[in-house]
Amino acid sequence: MQRWEYKTASRTRKFDLANYDRDRVLTRTGNWSADIEPLLNSLGAEGWELVAVSPRADWAGRHGGHEATGLTTSEVYFFRRPLP
Repeated sequence: MQRWEYKTASRTRKFDLANYDRDRVLTRTGNWSADIEPLLNSLGAEGWELVAVSPRADWAGRHGGHEATGLTTSEVYFFRRPLP
């Protein structure tokens, strides 16, 4: 029977509150895709397989406002690899 070991990694999105516009859209800062690629490549080279990504929507709770409730502010990545 195959046995697995697991690893998680998380990342938080950065938002520019100064550019919060009247249409209630927050400007995301940084290159969201490029930020995660080095980590994914590194873990893949170590034999880790990405099996799930879970978005988190907690921005409003941490910053005291409701204008962005439900906005995905972080993600948790779940990896596995076979045990020897």
